[in-house]
Amino acid sequence: MPEFNGVSDILVNTMLNAAFLELDTSVWGAYGVSTLPGGQMGKVDQGQIYLAAHKLAVSPWGQNAKLVVNNRSGYLRTTYGQEFALLQRGVVSGFRVA
Repeated sequence: MPEFNGVSDILVNTMLNAAFLELDTSVWGAYGVSTLPGGQMGKVDQGQIYLAAHKLAVSPWGQNAKLVVNNRSGYLRTTYGQEFALLQRGVVSGFRVA
């Protein structure tokens, strides 16, 4: 996310690693563009990005770059967390027919 320019690479990588540990590939699907046709990102890749951005935004070191939309707790606190929650809901609820 461009708003995290200036945040140290070490911190960004730490949050990406923390997000990686929270996403179960048996639920979210496989990581990596090499596993998907056309080199597209999978839901787990997107989930990792949004979860890491959320973690950065709520951390003391990411405060200058955060996009906080309200003072609620949890994922609804940031725009990144809201996107992660939408992805998470789609992954864990399975297919639905309207």
